[in-house]
Amino acid sequence: MSGCGRKLGPYNCCEVYCCDCLEAMKSLPSGCVDAVITDPPYNVGKDYGVHNDSMPPGEYETWMEPVSLECLRIAQNQAWIAPRYKLEKFMRWIPKSHLVVIRRSAAGPFREGWSDQFEIALARGVPQKCMSDLWSDVRLKGEGYFFREETFGHPGYTPQPIMERFIDLLCIETVLD
Repeated sequence: MSGCGRKLGPYNCCEVYCCDCLEAMKSLPSGCVDAVITDPPYNVGKDYGVHNDSMPPGEYETWMEPVSLECLRIAQNQAWIAPRYKLEKFMRWIPKSHLVVIRRSAAGPFREGWSDQFEIALARGVPQKCMSDLWSDVRLKGEGYFFREETFGHPGYTPQPIMERFIDLLCIETVLD
């Protein structure tokens, strides 16, 4: 990717670039990757160091709209981890997507009198093999001693097995995050 920044890879057959995602995607040809598999910033104040995750809501939506359009342009298959409280927006950004529910086995955090018992993802495209859209065999952050992954200090960390499953289902060779 010329002009998009500093190349950090390759790592295990991967190439990692440190650059603006929108700028980088605009330089890619249409349909050039098998799938976009991502857990995008939710605009919840996480300190990424290089990204403002505390934008006013309208600014966040204005930023995400062209990002989603570029994702749809470069890959037919998509998997986006989506927060429930922004589901309507994410479904607009990734139209014709399928809801995947990831069940939390242990009691989740309490929010406004409700115990969170699931996370969601939006998938678009036909999986390479038949797969249930209710996943109850993946441990989520907050499930106590069941969850053993490093979270890197992120409040909404998505476990690696979720991302790996989407890659296995929607990719043949190339994936973009």
